[in-house]
Amino acid sequence: MLRTFAGRLTWSRILSAAPEVMIVDEEGRPLHDKYYEAESTIQLSCIVRHVAMTSSVVSWLHGDRMLNYDTTRGGISVKTDLMEEGANSSLSVARVNKTDSGNYTCSISPTEFATVTVHVLNGEFIRMRIVHRDGSSFITCSNRYNIIG
Repeated sequence: MLRTFAGRLTWSRILSAAPEVMIVDEEGRPLHDKYYEAESTIQLSCIVRHVAMTSSVVSWLHGDRMLNYDTTRGGISVKTDLMEEGANSSLSVARVNKTDSGNYTCSISPTEFATVTVHVLNGEFIRMRIVHRDGSSFITCSNRYNIIG
């Protein structure tokens, strides 16, 4: 921004943080993949920061289908708490099956969104690499999905 006052030229810089949208785990870390057992409930959390929510709405999508107002499937719940500079939104999808697998997106605009891939498993074993904080790792197979976050 450029301002002039009685022959003086002054510059001022306006800093504003870019909007931030993240789907996070229970500890607030960004998620990329999440695993659920068939017949369980998908529970996803989205945090939105650095945006005035008076002009934005948090939308949840499965693929390209909006979930916020979906009354055909049933068992879908969206709760959004608005704050001065953002929002916390949660999505629950009850009694999931394989057709509920796929990409889930939390969006405030076509350019500001976060996506997580949800995998609904029917008792299959999954192979995963566990990485410890010290950098060591190991490969394991499990049919317990709650250890993946």
